[in-house]
Amino acid sequence: MKNKTIFSSAQSLFTVFFLIFFFTLLNGYLQNLVAGYRANTWLVLAGLIVEMIAAFWFARRWIEIEIDPLEIAGFMLVVIGVWWYFVIPSLPTLLPPTQSSDAVRVYLQVMFSYPNGTLVSWYPAGGTFVTAMFAHWFGIEPLRILHPTAASFIALSAGAVYGITCALLPKKRIAKIAALIAPALLFVPWSYFAGTINWEQYFFAQVCAQYFILAAVWYIASYAGQPHRVFAALIGAALLGVVAAYPIFVALPLGLFGLMALTRRVRPKSLRHAARRGRLITLSVFIGLMILA
Repeated sequence: MKNKTIFSSAQSLFTVFFLIFFFTLLNGYLQNLVAGYRANTWLVLAGLIVEMIAAFWFARRWIEIEIDPLEIAGFMLVVIGVWWYFVIPSLPTLLPPTQSSDAVRVYLQVMFSYPNGTLVSWYPAGGTFVTAMFAHWFGIEPLRILHPTAASFIALSAGAVYGITCALLPKKRIAKIAALIAPALLFVPWSYFAGTINWEQYFFAQVCAQYFILAAVWYIASYAGQPHRVFAALIGAALLGVVAAYPIFVALPLGLFGLMALTRRVRPKSLRHAARRGRLITLSVFIGLMILA
């Protein structure tokens, strides 16, 4: 098929994990909406499996992946390495390695969702709902899976930084190695990255939202180069993920998309009107989704 949407190796791997988190949230929120504020754990999982199969079928038809073994290795090195960096201090108990009492509050929110899949109503529920579902699916106590889940959000965020850096650099082998510097630099302001869930603080909801924000930024950047519906749908999913995780942050990626949509006007006149109209329609849909959410 012509005019397929091009995904880099890192972006395709990132998107697989992104869709797992997003569909888990989507199924949980929909069940809470129609089933009396509860979600059956195994129905959420069944829906996730069906949706991932549909996503892979769709990807085979509409998406082309640029296979780069070095980029794949770099992305996996970053994600796995960062994940272990955060998890090792919690061994052997897997309890959150922090002095902040926020970890207790987050754990109580997970326990609120754990029995019946009920969404927390007094605080952003996204990350804690995902944690409760993982506890059921993996057969691990919620207290033990809380920190590995938080570490997953941060590790995939670092992977997104690596992938975005690869996209900005020339397509050369040395660039895939040089891009490793970007996620390494995240640790320089230690309190603003590692310290968010290790030792100083336990900003669980914020790191979950950070993950979806970086997803939105990456998809917006890709949409700017390839204004295809695939990226528009992924941007919408990422924005909804931010709303579920920490809604006050949604203005950041939504504003970025709005800026891109309203200022990209340097195009041939024959294409400019249609492209601008498409971006404005997409932006209007996103704003409507945010209001509805």
